[in-house]
Amino acid sequence: MREEKKVNAGAQFIQTQCIFDLEGFEHYLEALDRRDVLQRVKLMAGITPVRSLNAAIAMSTVPGIKIPPAVFKRLENSADPKEESIQMTLELIQKIRVLPGISGIHFMAVGWESIVPRLIQESGLSKN
Repeated sequence: MREEKKVNAGAQFIQTQCIFDLEGFEHYLEALDRRDVLQRVKLMAGITPVRSLNAAIAMSTVPGIKIPPAVFKRLENSADPKEESIQMTLELIQKIRVLPGISGIHFMAVGWESIVPRLIQESGLSKN
């Protein structure tokens, strides 16, 4: 596992790819835990809100990023895909932030940086 080699070489944190597939991410965390990686490093979970169904489709072509069919379906069936994406992102943050080994969230709001303050506030990540 590449992450284990990096930690053995002195890495102090791991930053993940964009997470859309919670189940797959949980399996990844379990693999890191079995190798005692999570005990030796901080892990930042990568969160990426998408602005549209087309943006999600484009993101799904990036190597290493898996987007479950349910995400596409919710965006496709929504009258307001941007708001639906925000809600899905908030739901994902709530589930990820309590997983063992998570040290923080890294927002990767490509082309939609203005949404990050809202996500921080509404997710409860803000200390204010």
